[in-house]
Amino acid sequence: MNSCLSSKFEVITDTGEIIVSDCGQITCLDYEAQKSYSLTYEAQDGGGRVTAVNLFMEVSDANDNPPHFTKDVYTHEVLENSAKILPPLFIKATDSDGSTQGNGKITYSILSSELNDPTAIVIHPETGKVSLTRPLKHSETPGGTGLLNIIIKATDHGNPPLTSTAKLVLKVKKENDGAPEFSNLPYRANVKENAKGGTSVLRIAATDPDGPDSEISYFIHSGAKDNFCFRRKIRLD
Repeated sequence: MNSCLSSKFEVITDTGEIIVSDCGQITCLDYEAQKSYSLTYEAQDGGGRVTAVNLFMEVSDANDNPPHFTKDVYTHEVLENSAKILPPLFIKATDSDGSTQGNGKITYSILSSELNDPTAIVIHPETGKVSLTRPLKHSETPGGTGLLNIIIKATDHGNPPLTSTAKLVLKVKKENDGAPEFSNLPYRANVKENAKGGTSVLRIAATDPDGPDSEISYFIHSGAKDNFCFRRKIRLD
């Protein structure tokens, strides 16, 4: 016959054994919620005589809580051609297990990165500070999108150790360090003296290594300015 002491424990009245209650969950005891229990335990014989003792039970900590990141996804911008991350970037995770299970200590590492060079991005194992060992190029990002996905792993110091992961998205901001380049040099053109207004004479094209060619503007730097004017073509849909 069982006698329920609480939602946590039961007493087998025939033998005096105390067992953990079947509370319908994976575990009924939680060290982080309550570390000890105290109760008065009685034994009664057939004549009705009772003896009581005080019972104190301590709950041993188990490493049952994996590290918890403050965010699921971290995002941060870095400048192309700069090896500094400003403002400084820290990845943070916490562990709620007690002193016998690592006392909240966490080790950080990079699990995977879309960058072909795995040594370019590093994380301090204790502080979680993310750093660059060299400048990044916008062209290094997958598809030239400027975005790099990095998976960060946090490992606690319990037994056995538990891990969690979070995503870091680095946005490599493109630097406008490449001047437009003309193609098909030199340019020469012939135009008839009786050409009407709007007649196409020559198309000059340049490309921009830093961005879309459609964002290039053209101007006359020197010579014959009085004979030319510029008109921006606007398309009306």
